[in-house]
This record gives sequence, structure tokens and C-alpha cells, in this order.
Amino acid sequence: MTRLSMILPVALMAALFIQAGESDSLAATRPSYELDLSLAELSIYHAAAISGVSKHGGEAEFRQTLYQQNGETRCRLTIENPQLFKVWNFWLAERSHQLVVAADLNNPRADVKLALQLIQSIHAKLEKAEANPIWEMTSIAGRLLKRDGKLWLDDPRGRFSLTAANELESLVGESLRIEGVVKQRATLEVASYSAYPEDTLEVYVMSVCPYARKAEHALLDYLAANPGKAPNLSVRYIFFKDPKQPDAPFISMKGAAEIEENLVQMIIRDQYPELFHAYLMERAADDGPWRQLAGKLGMDRSTVKGIADTIAQEGELLIAQEYAYVAGERGIRDGSPSFTWRGEVVTELNRLEPFRDFSLSDASCNGGIMQ
Repeated sequence: MTRLSMILPVALMAALFIQAGESDSLAATRPSYELDLSLAELSIYHAAAISGVSKHGGEAEFRQTLYQQNGETRCRLTIENPQLFKVWNFWLAERSHQLVVAADLNNPRADVKLALQLIQSIHAKLEKAEANPIWEMTSIAGRLLKRDGKLWLDDPRGRFSLTAANELESLVGESLRIEGVVKQRATLEVASYSAYPEDTLEVYVMSVCPYARKAEHALLDYLAANPGKAPNLSVRYIFFKDPKQPDAPFISMKGAAEIEENLVQMIIRDQYPELFHAYLMERAADDGPWRQLAGKLGMDRSTVKGIADTIAQEGELLIAQEYAYVAGERGIRDGSPSFTWRGEVVTELNRLEPFRDFSLSDASCNGGIMQ
């Protein structure tokens, strides 16, 4: 699809004006509206505007995007001021009147008939666009509260009342990131949500990725050096799946060896959490077999065998569960290491208050290519 975008200033009636946006961080967002027009409809649309401008003056702004679809060039108009609908309908009515007055009603020309049909089509599209506003999504994060029978969420920008949120009743007290629309000041209409661990940096890695190992080592050193300041650390693992082949097995950037190492680390994380950070530190400095590293940490043969058996018997299930969280809930499908804080992707850790004094290279492993 080929697109050409431009800002198109158009003169409007003097009574029409664009209000300045509010700086209030809790303010309601303003919707936009879209019309999809053929080039023939666009020409009528412009002709109506020119006719209206010559009579009434004034100005406003809308966005015009040209694109190709199935070999046809079309135009998508984006309107941000709803007062435009009244104005355009007025202008189109004037244009219709001009055409009818000038036409021979007993034998109207084909081009006049076509123009009137196009005006009728544009009217219908204006009506549809006005009835279907496009709202910008707002993301907020904090602890879910219930007071006076209402659900609230304390975001750094302020406290938001939540609507369309009945399913959140059971999550009162949890830390949530919520996506939705602010149609009224300080009121968010909930569209989606996910829980996140409080005061925890979530790190997403491919276990054999050297950048991930360096990041883990640096973060664990930082945690050890700042026991009263640094937050918790949660490590998650990235797997890949072809959406066009839902029944195909999960894969990893470095193949079967990395899948096995991912699983080893996941099992130690979940079943032996007291050894997990120590294992990561060993792995950061040692490329040896995982059983050898486990022995260094004091795991006996029975424990090592239990990890191997779990991989053989439950590996696919564990991977599917990890993928559902990492790719499904957090939206992380590539990039090792990646980070989220309060449920939101973070690219510069030192912008977070707990990591002001922390520095880390932004290099990562992506999609099978080292970058």
C-alpha cells in the first residue's frame, strides 16, 4: 500500500474555531473522525469547501492521506474538530442547491446526476464518521482501590475513576496497568488491563544471548550493592512462534540448546528461587553444561535429574505458559534483553528513579540477528 500524507488547510466559516488542548493531565481526550473517500467524492468535497469559503471565509485544518487499494487511489480524511460536520453538511447542501438550480430537471446532464449521487454518498459517510469517533487510548498504572462503591486507580498523574470495570472487582488491592479512553475528566473507560508485580523490574531474555547475560550480571550486582534502594528483579524468557503455523513447535534464536537452557533457568527460578540468582551469575561467566553449573551450586544428582525429567515431561507446557505471559500479557516478542516497569516497556533504565545510577548498553539480540 502506497501512502502520501499531508496537512491540508481549508478556509471555513468565521464562526468555526479550534479549541486549544487542555494541559490538565487528567483532562478528557478529544476523539478524531475518519472518512474514506474516492477521488470523485474528494473532488466534490473540495468543490463544496471552495464554494463555502467564497461566501463565508474563516479557516480550519484537517488531515488528508492518499493511498492505493486494489489499484484505486483513495483518500482518508481525518477530522479532529466535530464542528466540521455541521459546516461540511451545510456546504454540501449549498452545493446541491447550486447544481439543482443550474440543471435542466427535465433532462439533467449525466455529470450533474453523478455529482448529486456523490454528495448523497458523502453525506452518508459524514453521518457514519460522526457516529463512530476514534478515541486515543490512554494507559494508566497503579493500585486498584474501591471507595464509596466506586473503583479508582492511583496513577502518577492523579486518581482516575474507572467505568466499564465490573470484572476488576476481584482485583481490588492489586497493581494494574489499564488501557482505556478518558471521555470525561479523571474518568477512564476500561478497555483492557493486566496485573504487574509492584516495585519489580521485569527482564525478558534469551538465555544464551550475551547481552542478556551481561544485563543480568550488571543488574544482580546493582541489587546486591543497593539492598535498601533497588527493586525486585523478575526474569522471563522469550520464545518464538510462527502465527501462521499455530501447531508448529516453539523455537528459540539459538535453537534447541537455548530452549533447554531457558527451561533449566525457568525451573530453577520457580522451584529453587533461593539458587536462581546464583545460577544466573554462574551462567554469565561460564558456558559449560547446565548440570555442571547446578553441581557448583550444591544441587545433588537427584535434583539435577528432577530438572531434566521436568524438561522432558512438561517442557512444552512450561514454554506455552511462559510465552502466554511474555508475548501475550506483556507484548514482548523479541529483543533480549527487554524490560518492563509497572507493566510498561522501558528502553532506558536510568530514567526510572530506582535506577538513576545504573548504566547498561542498549545492545540486544533480535530475531536471530545480533545487533
